[in-house]
This record gives sequence, structure tokens and C-alpha cells, in this order.
Amino acid sequence: MHLTAIPLRYIAASDHKRYQDKMIRLETDRLIIRDHKESDLSDYHKWISDSDLMYYIDWKTSSVEESQKDLIETIKENTNPNRTNYFFAMLEKETKSYIGAVGFTIKSKKVNTGIAECGYFLMKKYWRKGIVVEAITKILEFAFEELNLHKMTASCDKENKASEKVMQKCGFLKEGELRKEKFHHNKWCDRLLYGILKEEWKNQKLITNHCT
Repeated sequence: MHLTAIPLRYIAASDHKRYQDKMIRLETDRLIIRDHKESDLSDYHKWISDSDLMYYIDWKTSSVEESQKDLIETIKENTNPNRTNYFFAMLEKETKSYIGAVGFTIKSKKVNTGIAECGYFLMKKYWRKGIVVEAITKILEFAFEELNLHKMTASCDKENKASEKVMQKCGFLKEGELRKEKFHHNKWCDRLLYGILKEEWKNQKLITNHCT
């Protein structure tokens, strides 16, 4: 299936120029993590419409049009002066291939600080390679150092062991468990709550730097 980029008429010219000027781009050893752009539509649609990838999440789109609308809203948020949604494309640095998405939404915002919730999605062929841990590690650095956030949270279905391991490997601590919290796939499911404070992240970073 070939999908064309989003026509620029959907995005105001002033917003598009501002977006290009302020596009966020982060890098790790293996990844480029950047703001989404119009030409991402084909890859964006692949993961957001994938039933297996979205198994634990009620966010799956059912058509290219739905995926396009979702991507347009994501790009619009990139130019918002009061931005709260930082949802990035993940690219494999070596090949420049789009391999997933990662980011966070600021849920509680105070002057020069706040609390956010993060999420991540990765194409199946890249699973079990430590890529999400690498991406979240960079996202935490950006959130705590650049945006001065106070805390990052994350949650997952109790049955989603892979996602829970990612949170644990990134230094998140379990804060609670919501019993029978969400009705999903014809049954009530428990949800696990994790979080990491800025000072905890700093301490972990000091230990890591000391050991390397």
C-alpha cells in the first residue's frame, strides 16, 4: 500500500514554518528520536493500525483516514506554544527506517515543572533488542533536564510482562495496582502503575556514570 504525505493545506502555513524551525530531534547510539512530520504517514499507519501491536491499547485505527487525522493532530501539537504532548517518531539511526513511536503527555503542569505519562510502540521485528529501553532512557533525560519535569509515570496491563520489564529496566518503581480496572478483550483486567521521580533518575544517572 502506498500512502502519500499529508497535504500541507491541513496544517496552517505559519504553523508549518514554526514546526520546521523548532522540530525536536534527539539521538542515542542506535536511534534518532524526532517530532513527527507529514511524510511519516505510511509508517505511522502501519503500527497504529496493527492489531497485535495495539493489543493492550484501545487506540487502534481502522483506516488510513483515521491514521491521517491522528497524525495531523500530533503534528499540530508540535507547534503549540503551550505544548503538553511530546509524541516522537523512532528511527533506526543506521538505516533511517521508522521503527516505532515514543513520548509522553504532561498531565499536571505547574510553573516550570510538571508530571507526565509516557508510552511507547515498537514494530514487531525490533522487539527484544533493548530499543525501547534505550528510547525511554533518552526521553527521561529530555523530560527532566530540558523540561524540568518532576515525575514521569507509566502504566500497563498486568498481563503485558514485556512492557512492565521496560519500565523496571528504566528505573521506574511500582506504585500500585488497579484491580479489574479496564474492560478489555471481553474481560476485566488489572493495571500496573509505575513512576520515577527526577531525583531518583538523577541518582541512577550518577551511579551509571560512576560505573562506566
